[in-house]
Amino acid sequence: MLKSLLAPTLLAVFTSAAVMVPEPPPNWQVKNFNGLCARSGCSYDFDVSGPARGSIPSFMAHCSGEEKRTLQTFFAPCNVKAGGSGNIGVSAKYLPRKDVNTGIIDTIAVSLAFNDLATGTAGIFNNYTGTAPITMTQVVAPLSFTITPVLNPYIN
Repeated sequence: MLKSLLAPTLLAVFTSAAVMVPEPPPNWQVKNFNGLCARSGCSYDFDVSGPARGSIPSFMAHCSGEEKRTLQTFFAPCNVKAGGSGNIGVSAKYLPRKDVNTGIIDTIAVSLAFNDLATGTAGIFNNYTGTAPITMTQVVAPLSFTITPVLNPYIN
């Protein structure tokens, strides 16, 4: 009797454990990326979108911002043009240079913060951030590329 109950019980335990593992977020698409640099610093301008998956909402945003040749950069809010239900915020920044005089900017970061109205609590947000290597487009056409986001578990 015990043997006949053990297999279905273990199957149920492993099945429920598999369901609890969160699905990875979908990749985000960046289009029309323009990155320009001058003596005072660098700027960016692009569109970013991501499809919905599980509790992660779809979104579409336009991002533009700048850095002023410093060793520290900050996320700037993007203009969210469309998104799922709930509060959605998209922001972007260049990752900082290693040296203000000779360092180059070679990575952009995009962040999506949202609360899940179906299961979430007011004031509690989920945050996904991804980075991608970039090339300044002063002499080339605007770029398109993919960003693979990851969950930031410390931001809740």
